[in-house]
Amino acid sequence: MSKTKTSKKVLLNKHVFLARLKTRWSFLAWLVAAVLAIILYFHGGRFGGMSGSVFTHMQTTAPLTMGRLVELVVDVGDEVKQGELLARMDASVLEAEKSLVTAQMRNMIAEVKTEEVQNLRRFDASIIRLESELRDLRLKQTEAISELAALQPEFKRMEKLFKFQLIAEQELMPLRMRILSLEAITKNYPNAIQQVESSLVEAIGQKDSISKQSTISMDLIEKEAKEQMSLLDVQIEACSLLAREDCTVSRIYFYPGDIVTEGSPILASVVEGELRIIGFLSEYNARDVQVGMKAYLTSVSGYGPIVESQVVALTPEIYTLPDRANPIMGQIARGRRVVLSADPTCGLLPGESVDIHFQRPWTTRIMWNIFSDKGEGK
Repeated sequence: MSKTKTSKKVLLNKHVFLARLKTRWSFLAWLVAAVLAIILYFHGGRFGGMSGSVFTHMQTTAPLTMGRLVELVVDVGDEVKQGELLARMDASVLEAEKSLVTAQMRNMIAEVKTEEVQNLRRFDASIIRLESELRDLRLKQTEAISELAALQPEFKRMEKLFKFQLIAEQELMPLRMRILSLEAITKNYPNAIQQVESSLVEAIGQKDSISKQSTISMDLIEKEAKEQMSLLDVQIEACSLLAREDCTVSRIYFYPGDIVTEGSPILASVVEGELRIIGFLSEYNARDVQVGMKAYLTSVSGYGPIVESQVVALTPEIYTLPDRANPIMGQIARGRRVVLSADPTCGLLPGESVDIHFQRPWTTRIMWNIFSDKGEGK
């Protein structure tokens, strides 16, 4: 009996409570509105955020010269370290050109040496002839001086005999003419000897200059050939395409056997490193963001935790977003570009679109904690 009375009393209280709710529904509506207003005041009264994307630092690998791709070492998704081989181009043409340059250098040096030997032989013959002529002149000069020295006393003796008329003038005249001839000859010998000596010195100097010029010519030929071979060595070395940074292969455009023109990328890679996010801040909110501010990133796909980041750069001017990048077709978008930095291990993918919040998105956090077993908890 007591249990029946209790159940009836509970039903009566519920009925009374529902009746009161019906009569006071407007008060409840105002109460909910006030709560929402408070939430909006504390969580939405300031600039909230914007959209952006994870910056993709791409590295392309391209040959310096046109050629055939002979080897591709990596595939899409392969992680490579700096300096590791990615691909190899055909270097046979460059190797042949290097051999040709070496052969041309040797032939040109041989021609210079042959010409040097021929010129040296000609000058050696001239030097030998001048030295012989110089010896003959000096010998004849010595003989003329000696003969003159011997005839002069004899001429004085015969001249005394002629004064005493002991000999005829016909006997004296040949000796006088010979002495006069020897005196003239001995006067001319120094000039003749000097001319031959000058010619000899000039010939020796020209011979030495020929040797020096040949040495200089060979040095120039060798230097030019070495410069050409050094350039070819660089091009041959460049046929082995290496990774410039730690990266992951993203795309492959050519495969072994394909002809690749100079500068055409063979493959593209995503470079590992600091994660950067690029966003566009509208002109209306151009002053709401400063370098050093914290921001929170969430993937537009709805997957993943909230990622903390920091504003590291802002474009100094306000500019118009290009039409091809404008999310609103037919409407001009003006503002500033915002660059944020985040932990590379946060799980965001290169090129992924994200929502950038400047207050922690509490609703996203709640949903992530409810439906995710990771429980980010920040």
